[in-house]
Amino acid sequence: MTDPFVIRGGTVVDGSGAPARKADVLIEGDRIAAVGEVPRADGERTIDARGLTVTPGFVDVHTHADLPLLAFPDAESAVRQGVTTVVVGNCGGGVAPVNAEHDLRRVAFGYDDGWGIDVTWRAFGDYLELLAGRAVNVHPSLLPLYRGLHTHAQALAAGDAEHGASVHFVTAELDGGPVLAQVRIGIGLGDTEATLASRLLVHEHRLLPAVVGAIAAGRIAWNEGRPTFDGRIIDMPLTLRSDGSLGAAT
Repeated sequence: MTDPFVIRGGTVVDGSGAPARKADVLIEGDRIAAVGEVPRADGERTIDARGLTVTPGFVDVHTHADLPLLAFPDAESAVRQGVTTVVVGNCGGGVAPVNAEHDLRRVAFGYDDGWGIDVTWRAFGDYLELLAGRAVNVHPSLLPLYRGLHTHAQALAAGDAEHGASVHFVTAELDGGPVLAQVRIGIGLGDTEATLASRLLVHEHRLLPAVVGAIAAGRIAWNEGRPTFDGRIIDMPLTLRSDGSLGAAT
């Protein structure tokens, strides 16, 4: 673990939708310990961020990193640009499913023979197993309820009192991977599919960055086939708190 340090004087845009604000950011080990006015300490290490913007990692929604992620799992070329989440499978250039007669490496976007990748997978699930613990999805329901499409309509038709969104690790099973965290909203008497979707989307945009941030900080991890949070197995989905942090369900 590295010594604590403070990013001082920057303009913090935290991804929650809140206005940008001047603040210090205290880093302890691999975690953000505080955001605000951090008291100065003798001998502290600092980064002077005056005149700069301090943000969480960016999401790159258009990449062709399907094979590069296997060759370079730390994704340093992305991280060094501030990108901590990438979306793959774009432009019809996905790398699964494949068959033995078709060497996808010959037509793959952004591939180099020097990477030494062996195509050992066939089904999409086989490929996802190689990315276990790194691929996440946000789904608009309180999983395991309402996998797939039309989740808002299904919640209304069932007469549910509440609805929500879930972030889960991606596996071959549709919306069936281990659920990491959820956020819940009430369903009003006048709600329609459109109003419910609109109200929930705001919370989805808070939930996904919170989970990705926890993964980047090492708080959420994939250990021996099970997701953990701060070293403890996630038996129940974490809850998104009002301040944007994640905590154990109560």
